[in-house]
Amino acid sequence: MAAACNILNLPVEVLALIFKDLFNIKDKLNLAEAHPVLGKAFAFQAGNTYKKIDFEQRPAIEWSKILSFCGSSVSRISSTTVGQTVVVTKLASMFCPNLEEFFIPVRSHFWNHISPLLSTLQNLKWVGFSNNFDRVNVVDTMLKLPKLNNLQLVKFNRQDMERLKELVNLENLSIFNNKKTEPVDIYKVCSSMKNMDSLVIHYGDIRIPNNLDQDQLWPKIELLRIGYGIFYSPLPYLPTLKFLTIDNTIFRFKLNQILGNTVTKYGATLESLRFCPETLRCIDLNEAETISKLKALKRLECQLESDLYIDQFITRLQQLEDLSLQNSSNITNYGILLLLNRCEKLRRLDIFGCRLINRTLVMPAVALLSKNGVQPHNPLVIKVGSEFGAVSDNLIGDVLRIEGHNSFKFFDLLAQLF
Repeated sequence: MAAACNILNLPVEVLALIFKDLFNIKDKLNLAEAHPVLGKAFAFQAGNTYKKIDFEQRPAIEWSKILSFCGSSVSRISSTTVGQTVVVTKLASMFCPNLEEFFIPVRSHFWNHISPLLSTLQNLKWVGFSNNFDRVNVVDTMLKLPKLNNLQLVKFNRQDMERLKELVNLENLSIFNNKKTEPVDIYKVCSSMKNMDSLVIHYGDIRIPNNLDQDQLWPKIELLRIGYGIFYSPLPYLPTLKFLTIDNTIFRFKLNQILGNTVTKYGATLESLRFCPETLRCIDLNEAETISKLKALKRLECQLESDLYIDQFITRLQQLEDLSLQNSSNITNYGILLLLNRCEKLRRLDIFGCRLINRTLVMPAVALLSKNGVQPHNPLVIKVGSEFGAVSDNLIGDVLRIEGHNSFKFFDLLAQLF
């Protein structure tokens, strides 16, 4: 007995070495449960191992034990299993006072059980809820979280989203509603959020009042992404907006109409534009003219009808560094050489699916890049598909790199949720 006491009197960092030599988590937990001091040693040895938890990786009974020892070090928990939501929320409430990010599925039949538990997590900054269009009102609970600034909602009923306007301190909001028939009225829901930095809406209506002081709509916003937008009014000028994505819209809604009279102002401030890049929709001449006025653009994704668009419009973008022309099926080597000759800052070019562009582009491209002073430490990277053909490394030199890929690079709207 005395020997055991002597062992327990050892410094925690020494006792932690015992756990370092145990490889089975069940053995570690059994030992940790033997005495509170050993539990502290387990937590010490674990360090930041459980800082970010995917709840599906272990049985709930194991998480219960792990969190009882290490819960104070946990900053993020995510779960995708509806049947686990009540359990994971209880454990978070009991053991994770410093939790900052929490992602769970919710349903109406157990919301009243987890709502009081969620309100105890006072350090939450980022919350994500996935639903199945059940009627769940999350706003009252979210208002009880003083540090909340990032909210993501998936498949929520439109009626339950209307009260989101009460969350005036949000800085980042993402809504993946997945129903074209129930678009979010972006102005109605979000106009009160003056601290907004990033706004992502899967399906949204844009109805901006004519008498609005547009500079004050979202005075801090840097990123706006609309998965499918219905533009009943032009997009207002947002002075701090740097990154604009419109993944899709009705064909009759043209980019020149969407930006309207604000295009000149955006020309000095907008740095990234993605316009219908994955919908097999080429921009028309008026849209190309609009893009050419966005002089501050560093990144552009769109589809072009022909080399004419490059010659007369895209090459006006002297700050362009990253250009994706995926599936612009009528662009040729000639158009790309025009681009490389005039846009000297370009360092990333995606021409996957451009069936008329092939490997004979390489040698004249290398010559142009060398003439323009491209350095080996910062070469031009061109991404191509199989239609480009194989290229010998001897032809590429050190100012050009060819990278192959075999599919469109779809940007997953849910990539950052779980």
